[in-house]
Amino acid sequence: MFSISRFKKVKKTKSPRKMSLLHHHSSKMGGKPQPGTRPIKQTQRRYRSELIPQIEVEIDKLIEAGFIREVQYPKWISNIVIVLKKSGQIRVCVDFRDLNDACPKDDFPLPIIEIMVDATTGHEALSFMDGSSGYNQIRMALEDEELTAFRTPKGIYCYKVMPFGLKNAGATYQRAMQKIFNDMLHKNVECYVDDVVVKTKKRSDHLKDLRIVFERLRKYNLKMNPLKCAFGVTSGKFLGFIVKHRGIEVDQSKIKAIQSMPEPRNLHELKSLQGRLAFIRRFISNLAGRCQPFSRLMKKDVPFVWDKACHNAFESIKKYLSSPPVLGAPVPGKPLILYIAAQESSIGALLAQENESQKEGALYYLSRTLSPALSEEEVNQAMEEAHSGVCGAHQSGPKLHFRLKRMGYYWPSMVKDCLEHAKSCFMAVRRMGIGRCRTNYAKVICRGILQPTRGRALRQIQVQAAQVFHVSCSGQRPRRSIQQDAVQPPEKEAVLPLESQIPSLRMAIQEGLTDEENAKLRLQELEALDERRLEAQQHLECYQARLSKAFNKKIRPRSFQAGDLVLALRRPIITTHKTKSKFTSKWDGPYVIQEIYTNGAYLIMAEDGLKIGPINGRFLKRYYP
Repeated sequence: MFSISRFKKVKKTKSPRKMSLLHHHSSKMGGKPQPGTRPIKQTQRRYRSELIPQIEVEIDKLIEAGFIREVQYPKWISNIVIVLKKSGQIRVCVDFRDLNDACPKDDFPLPIIEIMVDATTGHEALSFMDGSSGYNQIRMALEDEELTAFRTPKGIYCYKVMPFGLKNAGATYQRAMQKIFNDMLHKNVECYVDDVVVKTKKRSDHLKDLRIVFERLRKYNLKMNPLKCAFGVTSGKFLGFIVKHRGIEVDQSKIKAIQSMPEPRNLHELKSLQGRLAFIRRFISNLAGRCQPFSRLMKKDVPFVWDKACHNAFESIKKYLSSPPVLGAPVPGKPLILYIAAQESSIGALLAQENESQKEGALYYLSRTLSPALSEEEVNQAMEEAHSGVCGAHQSGPKLHFRLKRMGYYWPSMVKDCLEHAKSCFMAVRRMGIGRCRTNYAKVICRGILQPTRGRALRQIQVQAAQVFHVSCSGQRPRRSIQQDAVQPPEKEAVLPLESQIPSLRMAIQEGLTDEENAKLRLQELEALDERRLEAQQHLECYQARLSKAFNKKIRPRSFQAGDLVLALRRPIITTHKTKSKFTSKWDGPYVIQEIYTNGAYLIMAEDGLKIGPINGRFLKRYYP
């Protein structure tokens, strides 16, 4: 018989033990603070007199458990933050914000919650376990313990185990669990940081899976909190959702939190409401359409006015959540059914699948907000304003398309409409005898003629051009043209990367084309050139993006706070201080950061009160007196 009491050592313990598999944990989860970072000692905070005895009791508990030790002369010192529990007791937390800013981010990926929840459904037996003081079960590296030093009314202490509050603690714990359950994950175990679920398709095999998991926990001395564990159940709470054999439900506490909310009175409360709705968005059909009245209030410089439309939308969401649907998990091998419903301002979708009783069950709700469509009159007005308005330059089709995108316009046939609009303007100006748009198109043609061409294609063009213009392809002196009005080409090879049948006036006379046919051929050639230029412009933008990405990889960002002492590059930035000799240091200062601008620019001030700036942060470095 299998008995959980056999594995009582897996339950909660008071003293941490060294993990046999896990490496020592570093304060920044992978190394020390970045070089050049100045250690920060936070200013001592004051606490109410009645809280000091409670703080000392909590500190004594941490010392007794072996989680912290006393330290002297630390370089980094953080303050504690008192958090009140629901039971009325206090929890002692540490403000590690300065230390977190100095340490790089550990990019170890955390599992996607929705995928994990879907993978947990459809099992007859489930066991939910929660780690006991999960982060505290991983020891700190000895050389990094003092970096976690914090000040208390009783003294200065540092952590011997990984504390809560470090920005990379979650990634470090997830990496440890990944190593421990590497061969079990996504088979009979799902793990998100310290939340572990043991799942079994058949209930008769569940005890076998539990035995394997407990043996693995005992091997690596991981402890679980028995008060937060549930074994052999058919449903349970996992990552904010209720997981059952037949599907997924919304946690009632999440619904009650929304239904008990009063109407938002400001933008902060409205964002809080939308954040709660976003967490359960997969359960709400056409959420984007239901929240459409809220979108107006989210815009910048719009006064917050909660009107009747917002009130009705809020009440409609509350009514919908009074009976939320139960979503199933997709079954591999069965076809999926997608339903799409489009409205005036939003589009909603439902992903469904037939269950065992041949009935369709909902799997996922999805919705998006649609931008308002432009009428034909509005489209023409936008193109006319961008092309020949007050700031219009009678630009070509691709430039008009680019300008409209910068202005925020889009419609499916945008490129085609821009090309046609520019061509119509060219024909109109040509009839009137004004050369503004005609000059732009002449530039387009010249750029097409002068583009480089190589290889076999170049030789063919040279031969064709020689036949058309009566020139020699070997660089010899050209013979006199038969036509008296033809322009004599220069004594060089002719390179024309266009076809020999250029719809010019001379070719029209030779081929016997009418004016309409000739104009049609010219417009077709111009359209082809515009498309090629648009394609080249897109390639250029992609190439510039790749160059920018490669360049930014080599840049080490520097950030400073107001009041920091810095040195500034003397040349070419600091022009007010002349260089005495070539052996003078290229760094000048110290200066004080006076003001912080956007995009990494700063205003600095010298000791004599002279202000310099704005200056880019890449020309500054921290000064240590």
